[in-house]
Amino acid sequence: MKILIMCGDPQVLKDLVLCLKIRYQNLEYTVSDNITEGTGLIETLSPDLIILDSYLLDSTTQNIIISIREFSDIPIIILNTIGEIGSKVQFLEDGADECIEKPIR
Repeated sequence: MKILIMCGDPQVLKDLVLCLKIRYQNLEYTVSDNITEGTGLIETLSPDLIILDSYLLDSTTQNIIISIREFSDIPIIILNTIGEIGSKVQFLEDGADECIEKPIR
């Protein structure tokens, strides 16, 4: 399984990668901390899953989801700040498949 992780928070990224490595030893993952690079990687890597941090500095998460959905139906999981219910609903309406609150437990 190939996963593309787009995350701008080094600690969240570190925790997430550690959890994934422990649970899925054969997992291939690629990391991007900016949307331009990440979107390009979607097209070249053809990942099976995208994990997208809701806190990326170079674009809004809503725009990213809509942009990805214009050319791909790859499942998208959003890492959302705890307690932001309104944004969670919006992300799902825009095409995300799931929202997980961070910090990840």
